[in-house]
Amino acid sequence: MKHYLPYLLLLVLIASCKPPGEEDIPSYVHIPAFEVFTTAPEQGSTSHKITDAWVYVNDEIQGIYELPVTLPLLAQGTTKITFSPGIMSNGISTTRVQYPFYTDTIMYVDLVAGETDTVRPAVTYRSSRFFELNEDFENGNEFNNIQRITDPSLSFEGNACGKFNIDATRITRVITTSKFEVNQIDGVVLFMELNYKSSHLISAGIIAETDNQGTVVINKVSIPPQADWNKIYLNFTPEINGTLANRFQFFLEVNASGSTDNVEIYIDNVKILLD
Repeated sequence: MKHYLPYLLLLVLIASCKPPGEEDIPSYVHIPAFEVFTTAPEQGSTSHKITDAWVYVNDEIQGIYELPVTLPLLAQGTTKITFSPGIMSNGISTTRVQYPFYTDTIMYVDLVAGETDTVRPAVTYRSSRFFELNEDFENGNEFNNIQRITDPSLSFEGNACGKFNIDATRITRVITTSKFEVNQIDGVVLFMELNYKSSHLISAGIIAETDNQGTVVINKVSIPPQADWNKIYLNFTPEINGTLANRFQFFLEVNASGSTDNVEIYIDNVKILLD
C-alpha cells in the first residue's frame, strides 16, 4: 500500500484544484457615497463629510474603504451587507473612525458573480443622541464675537451664516454663549460638527468650569484655512472626560496679529452632539 500512497496524494491534490476558468468569480458592490437624512427639525442640516465605509458581510468585517470604492466580494445570492459611515475625526486623515451619531445601513443585496451592484447607503442621526446645540444662524446666534450675515451668496446653505468679528488686535475668540452641563459619571461622547470657510488658521477648544476650581482653557486642534466651504467633525470626548468639570463652553479662535492679510472666516450649521 505504501507504494501507492504518493500517487493517491497526487490524485487528491489534482481533484482539489479548479481547472483554468473555474476560479471563484467575485461579485462587486460599488459605493459612490453615503446620504444623510434628518428625522426631526432640531437635527438641522443634512450636510456631511462621510469619507469612509466600514463594511460588514454577513456580520463579519470586510474592511474599511475610502469612498468612492468598488468592492470585490466572494459571495453570491442574497447577502447581508452592513455599511457604517466613517469620518476623519478632527479633520485628520490618520484618525478615521465610525461616527457614533449616525446610524448604520443594513442591505440585503442579491449578488451575482461578475456583476456590479451600486448602492448608496442612507443614514440618519441616532435617536438616542442629544443635540446640545444646532446653530444655523437662520433665526439667531448662539455665539459672541460673531456677526450674523443674512446673505445667501455668502452662506453655506440657507439665507444666513456667521462671520467672525475682527477688531484692531486681529485676535478673535468666538465662544458659545451657553454653558453646557455634562454628567460625567459614566463618561460621555461629544462631537462638534461645523461647516466653515476661512482665510486663516482656526484654533478650536473648550472652556471647562468647576464649582471649586474656576475655569481652564483647553486647546483641542488647529483647523487649516479653507478657501471653499468645508465640513469638520471635532471630537471633544477626551477633553471632556479628562477634566473634573461639569460645565463647558466651546470656542473657535483666530490669531492673525502677525499678518496683514484680510481676515474672513465664516461658519454655519454648528452642532454639538452628546451621548
